[in-house]
Amino acid sequence: MVTTSILSFPRGFLAIAVAILIAGSATTASAQTWDVTLHVDNQHASASDSNPGTTAEPLATVSEAMDRAISNKQNSTSTRVVIHPGTYREQVDVSTYTNYPSNDPNNATPILVEGADANNQPIISGAEIWTNWTAQGNLYVHNWPYNWGPYTAPWQDTIIDLTEIVLRREVVWINDERLDQVLEQSNLAPGTYFVDEAADLIYVYPPANVNLPQSTVEIGERERVWDQDYEDNVTIRNITFEKSNSPWEDGYGLVRISSSDNVTIEDCTFREDNWTGLIVSRGDNMTLRRVTVDANGGRGFVAWRMRNLQMIDSNANRNNWRGYLQATIPNQEPFKGWTTGGSNIQSTHGLTIIRYSASENETRGLWFDTDIKNAIIDESTFDDNLNDGLFIEAVQGPVTVSNSSFNNNFRHGILTGMADSLTILNNTFEGNGLSPIRVSGANAGRGIVNFETNVYQTVLSRWWHMEYNQFHGDGPYLIGTTVDATRWGEFIGNLTSDNNDWCHPTEANVFQRQGGAQLTLDGWRSHTGQDLGSTFCAEGLAVEMTSLAATVNEQSATLQWSTASESNNTGFEIQQEQDGFFVAIGFVDGAGTTSEPTYYTYEVSNLQPGTNRFRLRQLNDNGTFSDSEIIEVMVDPAEEFSIVSSYPNPAFDRATVTLVSRHERNAIASLFDATGRKVRVLHDGPVGAGDPLTLTVDTRGLASGIYLIRATSDHHMASRRLTIVR
Repeated sequence: MVTTSILSFPRGFLAIAVAILIAGSATTASAQTWDVTLHVDNQHASASDSNPGTTAEPLATVSEAMDRAISNKQNSTSTRVVIHPGTYREQVDVSTYTNYPSNDPNNATPILVEGADANNQPIISGAEIWTNWTAQGNLYVHNWPYNWGPYTAPWQDTIIDLTEIVLRREVVWINDERLDQVLEQSNLAPGTYFVDEAADLIYVYPPANVNLPQSTVEIGERERVWDQDYEDNVTIRNITFEKSNSPWEDGYGLVRISSSDNVTIEDCTFREDNWTGLIVSRGDNMTLRRVTVDANGGRGFVAWRMRNLQMIDSNANRNNWRGYLQATIPNQEPFKGWTTGGSNIQSTHGLTIIRYSASENETRGLWFDTDIKNAIIDESTFDDNLNDGLFIEAVQGPVTVSNSSFNNNFRHGILTGMADSLTILNNTFEGNGLSPIRVSGANAGRGIVNFETNVYQTVLSRWWHMEYNQFHGDGPYLIGTTVDATRWGEFIGNLTSDNNDWCHPTEANVFQRQGGAQLTLDGWRSHTGQDLGSTFCAEGLAVEMTSLAATVNEQSATLQWSTASESNNTGFEIQQEQDGFFVAIGFVDGAGTTSEPTYYTYEVSNLQPGTNRFRLRQLNDNGTFSDSEIIEVMVDPAEEFSIVSSYPNPAFDRATVTLVSRHERNAIASLFDATGRKVRVLHDGPVGAGDPLTLTVDTRGLASGIYLIRATSDHHMASRRLTIVR
């Protein structure tokens, strides 16, 4: 059985301890005295790669600066490279092998590469600007000199079957907005492009209201923009890397850093690669601090065979757009499974993730993918990802997940596919589509090979420790499983679980055991011998409510309620519905224990026009709680014209959107996809004065992704985002 000593720590203790550890090992690049400083400024009139690299006579390319920095390093001369604002369209090759074992493996001379202005970062781009397009009706045509074709994966059709759209690598942007690729010229529509390799042509259909001859058209031409091998002690800071066309292959990415120790990456963004934003491998002691991986085609960040990797205050958002293009192919679902993720971490030992945020990825938020040892996730958020928040697969551990939140992920908060020695401590789970926790995996276990020792072992799901968590949800179960009786017996026989709050708004049989049977909390306790000190929100109301009402005054409302008696009543959490979910907006202390009537009020201001929904969550001293009925408050519009709600959001097959207007007027409401292409007109007609107009949005037949609802009338416009999932 695992030790319980960590569970006596107060909330945040683990984060504080880790923060102290990180602070003690932080990079000292800022305090470094540099032997040589080189300036790169391609906007300077005198920029040239034959210059000395001063501010007055800067270099023109980052590549030249890095060539000189590596040469200096090989002569034990430290170098600082300062890149001034501008877009540098080049591939920087740092595959120079200074620290290769047969060269100079102990060379510790540092290199710093940084943007000169943190508020105006230089961009290293894999794209080129294309001009001289020929108009053909609504289309624009250009010669196409490449024959990349779809990537041929060695595992294709044996591990997973992918359509051509996922395996291609042509990418087009107009005015920094990425277009969608189609595979037939007949499928071209606003905001799409088609590459005809047989005819050596590319066809672009610009988004609506975009004048292509007056726009900037970029084509991804380079497989990567930064390639580094065997170069230790490098710090990269304040740079944006973007728009390469790396294929789906494990060793490829917008930026690739391999076999390089003591690397620090700070305040950098890796965005809009065809597949992977940042990939690191075979290195020791790497720190990512305030790093963002955003809108990459398959994976934001990938790590493989790393030791002592830290990710601090970093974000992975909106990745796997190319995987989701598969949904545009008839009879195909979006690809959001194997290898994709906001971050995908494989075979890594010594992993610390603090304040990581994974949101709106069109796949999983984070994937621990085989052979993960000594890992900590703390104070992190996994929200609105269109698969699981966190997937832990074939991991021997130990892994600790603490002080983190998993909200509104499309499938599970945490999914496991055989994970040993997992501690889940003081986390919150709310609104995940299927469940907060699912225990899954092959019944034979998962075989892994420890990359450091080369020792084979079979991973099962054992030695879990779950305590002080809030497992809330309205899916089919709160904890579920797919394993057989043998594996399940091992799981519960080595499980420690207590002091958790389990809550489902309507069901009590939400603890799933092997075979599919679902138990109440009491049944779970009897079955496992665990959670004896845990609570279930539906265990009873300790307060007798007698009234709940509201009065409205312009954009404010006063909630009023009363009780006939109270028993151990801590108080009332006031909750308001926002985007389909109730969130806490305030708290009123209760009367404790009393047999006398008690009266309460709470004022809410700055309400949105239209219908506002509230409820009370009554909290007991023992940690249980119960929710009141829902009360609706109608508020007249304060703005002349607005969209006040869209529900549900995310939406599966339909949603509703509500327009309000202070005066009667005609309005047009339309739905646009992420490229700006209008895909549906929702309303073209009158909106009454002060009378909310609710429209139904039929999302069937639309691909998953982020859409925009835009309503226009006279000189007024309103918009609201809508996420569609499949």
